[in-house]
Amino acid sequence: MRNICFTSILLLAAGNPRTQAQWMNVGEGTNEMVSKMLVHDGDLYVAGSFVQAGPILTNDLAKWNGETWSAVNSPSMVAGDALGLVEFNGQLLAYGAGLIDGTVSTIVYDGTDWSSMGSNGMGMVNDAAVFNGELYAGGFQWMKWNGSAWSTLGGGTVYALEVFQGDLYVAGGFTQMNGLPRNNILRWDGNSTFPVGLGVLNGSVLCMEVYNNELYVGGTFEESEGNPASSLMKWTGSTWETAGAGINGQVWTLDSLDGKLHVGGSFPVAGGQAVGNMAVWDGTEWSSLGTGLNARVQGFALYQNDLYACGIFNTAGGTLALNIARYHKEVGITESGPALDELLIHPQPSDGRFTLDGLEEEATGCTITVRDATGRIMIRSKIAQGGQVDLRAAYLANGMYVTEVTKNGHALGRSRLILRNGTD
Repeated sequence: MRNICFTSILLLAAGNPRTQAQWMNVGEGTNEMVSKMLVHDGDLYVAGSFVQAGPILTNDLAKWNGETWSAVNSPSMVAGDALGLVEFNGQLLAYGAGLIDGTVSTIVYDGTDWSSMGSNGMGMVNDAAVFNGELYAGGFQWMKWNGSAWSTLGGGTVYALEVFQGDLYVAGGFTQMNGLPRNNILRWDGNSTFPVGLGVLNGSVLCMEVYNNELYVGGTFEESEGNPASSLMKWTGSTWETAGAGINGQVWTLDSLDGKLHVGGSFPVAGGQAVGNMAVWDGTEWSSLGTGLNARVQGFALYQNDLYACGIFNTAGGTLALNIARYHKEVGITESGPALDELLIHPQPSDGRFTLDGLEEEATGCTITVRDATGRIMIRSKIAQGGQVDLRAAYLANGMYVTEVTKNGHALGRSRLILRNGTD
């Protein structure tokens, strides 16, 4: 059990407050599109077509630590667009078009710099996935990496790869693969391809995600004799089915987060209700997150207990947010949320000097965050060597606040703190 001594304060306004759900910007956002996001080694990495993230000049790739932006691009990355990120053998990979010298489409990050994974001849990689311990990539064809070189498995435009029920599903915009009829989606067992029912007709598949042991596919397809729905449907393993009343528009991303399926793209309506280019599906009903985003959504991620959305937009819930935004969920400080009151502050009330017990991990490198009743971050500070913290929060009004300790993006505990510092 570790003890952390605080030489100043933390806190949330009096009574029985709740932090209100709301959309917020992310450090001034980026100057152009953010395609995808991935949490890696405690930071949120983003890929896209931007050259600036907040005040930082970068090129296609950047990382966010919950407070500030940092560049992660190599000096040799002078052209192209980063379309996505994936973890493989513990390392971070980025894929896209012309990421190094205008030609290489897949690169690997060693924590300091990026290096090429060789030329695969595709020119562009739209998606990548790990299947049976091997890396697969899809673009104008689909390929497999053997550790030193790429091998081609088939032609046709591939937009999405997803592992489902022990097989790799490959989808995009094609009607055949290696001479066999495959309507925009196929199943690969590691040796051969197989059809997936009648496939997906009258359009293309742009994304896939497994949710509740069913494979959801989204894209630009229309309802027809072979498709039970437009833009979004699910494969049970044997049949195609609808997802409620479905989506009115194009679906660009599907992400299973926090026990729900998050759907993003270019659509105003989901399940008959206005949603603003993104919606949440719980397996039975559709819901929205405020008024959503004002233009296309291309990715989601869960980071430091908040939902992040990215794409090509400039407002989120009516708030200015350039191409990336975070949704801070409503949290009541009296409910039994994750790790609430596992951290013990004493004395309570505090005059600004107190001790926090209950942190099982080494305190050094942890982050202390303090929110008020509306969910606003009042203070965020790193814990220095030896666990000493000086938050210099004497300006905060007396009352109740919520404190949270995180490390590498993961919450270690939360607690209430009542401040009585002798001033009002």
